[in-house]
Amino acid sequence: MRFIALAALALIPLTDLAGTWVVNVHKSTFGSFPAPTVDSLVIKRVGSVYEMDVTSDMGGDKVERFTYPVPLHDSATTIDLPDGSSMHTTFTHRRDTVTFATEISAQGQPVARQRGLMYPSADGRTLTRDVTITPLSGASRTPIHVKLVYDRRN
Repeated sequence: MRFIALAALALIPLTDLAGTWVVNVHKSTFGSFPAPTVDSLVIKRVGSVYEMDVTSDMGGDKVERFTYPVPLHDSATTIDLPDGSSMHTTFTHRRDTVTFATEISAQGQPVARQRGLMYPSADGRTLTRDVTITPLSGASRTPIHVKLVYDRRN
């Protein structure tokens, strides 16, 4: 579940978000997840897609890295994560806000759903992802709310 909070990233073409972003632990909330010691996004635009290079430990012992493509227009995408799970995400763009809905599956079975918003600040210096994650398996199925605030580094 460590990738759930990192996943379903979405961007829109109204604001240029290419660059390096680092999580601001003091402005973020992590629900029941521990705060990360490493969490950054390197974003570049390639045609009609933003490629997001994610590096994070999500508060765990192991730093993971993966690239996540995010279409610039309303659409859906499916990716495989390093832990063997897969994510199917539907994106809806409205000005500078992206709404997303993701189903995460492991071994072909749904294990979690997440819904959220992503939006830049008016000055373009921060990027916020506000996500509610609902586990579909395991001991607890209580939704987890995570709000990640990233500061632009360049």
